[in-house]
Amino acid sequence: MKEMETQSKTSLKLQAYQYLKTKILNCEYRPNEFLNEQKLCAEMGNISRTPMRDALGRLEQEGLITILPKKGLMVSGITEEDVHSMFEMRLLVEPYALRTYGSGIPREQLETFAELMHHPDSITDWLNKFSEENDLPHIHPHAFRHTAASMMIANGVDLVNAAAELGHATASTTLNLYAHQVARARAEASGIRAGAFAVLRQA
Repeated sequence: MKEMETQSKTSLKLQAYQYLKTKILNCEYRPNEFLNEQKLCAEMGNISRTPMRDALGRLEQEGLITILPKKGLMVSGITEEDVHSMFEMRLLVEPYALRTYGSGIPREQLETFAELMHHPDSITDWLNKFSEENDLPHIHPHAFRHTAASMMIANGVDLVNAAAELGHATASTTLNLYAHQVARARAEASGIRAGAFAVLRQA
């Protein structure tokens, strides 16, 4: 009986953690938004505060929420430094992926792609066909804008000028558009750190 109760409590903790994390990463709970513990429990069918507090503690460790004394819970904000860090990471990963695996793409396909760059209307059709033939997830041409933004910001272009190049009305628009990606990157970085510490403890 006690074993079943323990499993139930563990399940509720995990459910609460996954529920809140998904809401934050999808920006359903916006950066700098205050959260109410009692309302969060109600949202999940009036669960008790114990699993909710456990979930909130994990999210705080991952940097996704901030617990403010005498004020409450707040979804961690996104700063310009966060955006720069995210783009710097992409600038390291994306060129590496191209250098390492790009040589496996036949020259004919590369020439076809170069030709497509001069005919933007046909890029979407080509990408769809390429993804299907190589069993890849769907790629939308708009994704290349993110790569361009990554390169600009990682090379020191400030958000104001980056926003202008991307066609955004204000720098805050650029910051808001990448808020969920920064949150995801922060969560992934936290997971990597936790894994590294676990390995060190075992050593």
